[in-house]
Amino acid sequence: MDAYAVQFRRGTSIDHDNFTGKDGELTVDTTTWTVRVHDGVTPGGHNAARVDLGNVNLTDLRDRMNAIGDGSDFVRLDPQGRLPAIDGSQLTNLPGTDYETIKKQIIQDLIDQGLFGDNMPSIGSTKMGYISPGDDYITANGAIYQRSDYPDLSASIGERFNIESGTYQFYWPVIGYDLINQNIQDAAVNNGIIATVGNNGGGCWRSADDGRSWFRAMTSATTLSAITSGKGLFVAVGANGAIVTSTNGLVWTPRTSGTTAALTQVSMVNNTFVATGANGTLCVSLDGVTWVSSTVSAFAGQTINVIGYAFGNYVLAGTAGILLTSSD
Repeated sequence: MDAYAVQFRRGTSIDHDNFTGKDGELTVDTTTWTVRVHDGVTPGGHNAARVDLGNVNLTDLRDRMNAIGDGSDFVRLDPQGRLPAIDGSQLTNLPGTDYETIKKQIIQDLIDQGLFGDNMPSIGSTKMGYISPGDDYITANGAIYQRSDYPDLSASIGERFNIESGTYQFYWPVIGYDLINQNIQDAAVNNGIIATVGNNGGGCWRSADDGRSWFRAMTSATTLSAITSGKGLFVAVGANGAIVTSTNGLVWTPRTSGTTAALTQVSMVNNTFVATGANGTLCVSLDGVTWVSSTVSAFAGQTINVIGYAFGNYVLAGTAGILLTSSD
């Protein structure tokens, strides 16, 4: 290995008890999986410090390096020295030639997409990443992938490391959930994005690759019953009059519905968003943002389950066999 070159080769055995290396040479102790820096004199070298990695250049090491960093500040790269794209769509080169620059870019990309910061769950004062879905999947870039569908990505992701910034911490690449045991109620599609909602902790899930991988988006309402799309928006409804909207299925904004009744259905009807629910509740919005609520007296004590529009008439149907039509 050349001086200042990092070569992480799983399975390569180096006797650090006798190896002195060149001055400034970095190696990996495969017994403890720690980075060592050598001075050409001391057998086994010394534990690598941050300053020892300051001269590592990704361009020079593109075909040999899988990881850079020290201690808990590891960034995982593919064999070509590239970082998996934050959106999970491809592997792209990341600006910067040192791991501090890379770390900051990762965190900023997550913040920009609403995947980092206040939208992440907390343990004490620390924002934490999500749990691993199991050995059959890889979790990266805010999504969960089945290993058999993405063999190259699976091989390049490797093991999990973490990156820290202030009071925030997320585990790379463990930021996904398994869909097993989630109570999914409804689904909608908007601009190629699939979003599902559910109750009993089902929350909201998002897929950008035709359903092969899923990411659990955080919303203000954990119990959601129905979702629709229209006018560039996802609109989801749920318990206690909850209405939330999103343009991308990742970042959700709560809206004021004007009711605390449980909302069980939402549809785009005659170019208007209409949400219905318990006790004859009817909520209407032209843009998905501003809502007006009312109650249909004929459904007092009952739930409106279906609303449709045809031949110039709106149709409401619900429990107790109630069916109503209206021209307006």
